[in-house]
Amino acid sequence: MGRRGESIYHRKDGRWEARFCTGKDNTGKSQYRSVYAASYAEVKEKRRDALRQTNSRRKDILFSDVAAQWLDEKATEVKIQTIQKYRQILEKHILPYFSGTRCSAITPITVDFYLKEKQQCGLSRSMLRIIGVVLQAVLAYAYRNGMGMAAMIPVKKPKAIRSPVCLLKAHEQQRLEALLLQEPHGANLAVYLALHTGMRLGEICTLEWGNVDFVERQIYVRTTAVRERQGKFGIGTPKSKASLRTIPITDALLLLLQRERMRASSAFVFPSPKNDSFFNPRTLQCHFRALLRKQGLQQIKFHALRHTFATRWIECGCDVKSLSELLGHTSIQITMDIYVHSSDRIKLEAMERMERVFGQLSCQEQAKCNN
Repeated sequence: MGRRGESIYHRKDGRWEARFCTGKDNTGKSQYRSVYAASYAEVKEKRRDALRQTNSRRKDILFSDVAAQWLDEKATEVKIQTIQKYRQILEKHILPYFSGTRCSAITPITVDFYLKEKQQCGLSRSMLRIIGVVLQAVLAYAYRNGMGMAAMIPVKKPKAIRSPVCLLKAHEQQRLEALLLQEPHGANLAVYLALHTGMRLGEICTLEWGNVDFVERQIYVRTTAVRERQGKFGIGTPKSKASLRTIPITDALLLLLQRERMRASSAFVFPSPKNDSFFNPRTLQCHFRALLRKQGLQQIKFHALRHTFATRWIECGCDVKSLSELLGHTSIQITMDIYVHSSDRIKLEAMERMERVFGQLSCQEQAKCNN
């Protein structure tokens, strides 16, 4: 039968079936029930109603059961890598503390005590924030669906702090490009592509020749590398609709890609040297770090090449709206928050322009006074 998410199926008879857990028997084995409908949307709604009715009669429902149902529902709404991240956070950080706890026994004091305990584990602010987001989502799900929660419990999360944007300075970029152009193919070309398009690591690794248009001189970003279980990578869609974008190819980049195409024997622009798949993102990151060491440059992440491209764009006086579209941001505000004020050179040039204008005005005022 066809499958959608983790527990909603399209049956051979044309109907949709949705399964959900109704509790556990005396041996601890989970018990399931199914509802049926003519469409996916209808059966999802029927399952939600059935869950509410079932859970309203249960006062002993465990947090772990709620978390499993929440994951099950989220699987129909978000990407598989997001679900994997949620599951990892739950299994490693949240369930060991709440797994045997009934939802009806969870109070604001319980949650605060748990959060303080996690803060003492030496976790980063970003990890503590993610844990708080997932915990809040599960508790909210329990409250909305009548799973023993008498009231909504707020979860105090650390405020997000944006890290400084790391990038290559102009002279560092020139040194790196000089090294890349000595052998401008394979992994070196991948790094050069990041510097001149702002594409993400996963987007570059999975780029196929079918998405490089030499006639229209454009690159079509349609795929990205996604982390799967056991540390392997697969091909998925970019992180948002805005990430499905078109990037123009400059003369210099066009020539390099044409030369690479002539020597290519794979559907991927950057194929794996081990098999017929795409280049492993971790391998490309290692290659990039080796290039930095060879040139005596600061060790930065591959993603810093994206920041470098964006900063050079702003420094050249190009418009932010176009940059936002090239980077695949969902809003221009994201681009402005990250990049518009990221360059010290831009600030200095603006100060000097202001000084010149102010100086001219001062001279004019002085001349008037003298007259």
